[in-house]
Amino acid sequence: MKKKIAAVVCILALVLAIPAAAVGGNGQTTTGGQNTESGQNTENGQSSEYGAAVRSGASEGQVRVRGQALQARQNNLQIRLMNTENYSLRLECRQCIQEIKDGERDLTQEQLLQLTELQTQLQEQYDLLSATQGEVHELMLNFRADRLNQDYDAMSSDLEAIMAVQENRIAIKEEISSLLQQILDVVE
Repeated sequence: MKKKIAAVVCILALVLAIPAAAVGGNGQTTTGGQNTESGQNTENGQSSEYGAAVRSGASEGQVRVRGQALQARQNNLQIRLMNTENYSLRLECRQCIQEIKDGERDLTQEQLLQLTELQTQLQEQYDLLSATQGEVHELMLNFRADRLNQDYDAMSSDLEAIMAVQENRIAIKEEISSLLQQILDVVE
């Protein structure tokens, strides 16, 4: 089971390590808005796909929505990666706590107080996370309705709201990861 989790984490890490905006339309990697093949600046660090999309008749709204949708997908991948990391940390915490319950490990009174406080903080973060549950789904329903109407401004605002919720969830998940790591540090 741990090998499968580790494999998923490695694959997602590789996927997230190569940002899509850094790959040009012709497969050439760009750095800082500079195309490495021709040395030509691209607009706002965007790949040459932006120029190709504009030349192909796509409106600015369509191009903006495509870029935002790509960012939302990357955020979703990052959330999934963090879910996997947090899952493995939770399993480690459960194992250590079970060892404590079984009497295999002894904790001082100070460590018990630290664990109690960390558990309270962890529960608060999980409550914050559950409060945002379903928000992205509702916003995606709005996005799909706007897509049917080809209302690119509304689609863009829907995607901005989706990304804001995703970024909030990422921050919460990072805090959860930090708290789980602190729990592991206390019990080990």
